[in-house]
Amino acid sequence: MSYERLLTARRHINERRFREAIVELHVVLENETKPSQTEETLELLALANFKAAHLTEAERLARQLISSRPTNAYAHTILVRSLERQSRHEEAARAKTLAVA
Repeated sequence: MSYERLLTARRHINERRFREAIVELHVVLENETKPSQTEETLELLALANFKAAHLTEAERLARQLISSRPTNAYAHTILVRSLERQSRHEEAARAKTLAVA
């Protein structure tokens, strides 16, 4: 069931239906117990929020992903882009420096 919802969420993202993807991904997170699936779901949720211009939520999710796995390059990218789109350029530059380190 979770896998089907994850595929549905991916399809929504590809079709630029970000709100629907966010709803699906929240359902997946509520039912998911595997850490690897949870991380993938959080990454997709961060992306969907970023694409839907829910930038503070995308930032929060990216920071959550980074705190659990600091080497997550995708989460660093979403964090930097979210900060840039919020015109928080100094923070984005610091985040970019940390991502490269």
